[in-house]
Amino acid sequence: MQAQIGRSEDGLAVRIPASIAERHGIALDSTVELASVDEKLVITLAAHPDSPLLDTLLARVTNANLHDEVEIGPPVGGETW
Repeated sequence: MQAQIGRSEDGLAVRIPASIAERHGIALDSTVELASVDEKLVITLAAHPDSPLLDTLLARVTNANLHDEVEIGPPVGGETW
């Protein structure tokens, strides 16, 4: 898909079609990462600054807050264990 380059205050702006923005969770004022990979411009949605990293969350797991397995009954659909 092609996109149009427009002007911003001090640079250029990429106009992302609404369908692609919605599919990737990009909204007005979203922060994205820009990278040059194999001579291509790659745009990815940046992690939200308030979102903790998985390692940070796992470091808070202790024996005191780790729960036992929970029985939820037999499979009811196509899932297998």
